[in-house]
Amino acid sequence: MSFENSAGIVSALLKQLGFEEEFPAIIKIWEKELGTLSKHAKISGIKKGLLFVDVSSSAHMQELAARKRDVIARINQHFGGKKVVKNIKFELK
Repeated sequence: MSFENSAGIVSALLKQLGFEEEFPAIIKIWEKELGTLSKHAKISGIKKGLLFVDVSSSAHMQELAARKRDVIARINQHFGGKKVVKNIKFELK
């Protein structure tokens, strides 16, 4: 199977599951931008610009909420300013 076919399959699968095409890139950007904090805040999905994040503790949730605007801006900056992420919804897990 060629790489192009694999990429097409992954893209189609993500769309079928309700995830946006940029989802894999967003996860990598999230981990890079948040560093060790990303270990306590896992992205569970994205739909129509709303990023869903499962957070391990209320302390981490509070820190992320305070940084939310900056994190959104940094993610979108990686996509040339395109509004890929418009908001983030945190859920304590």
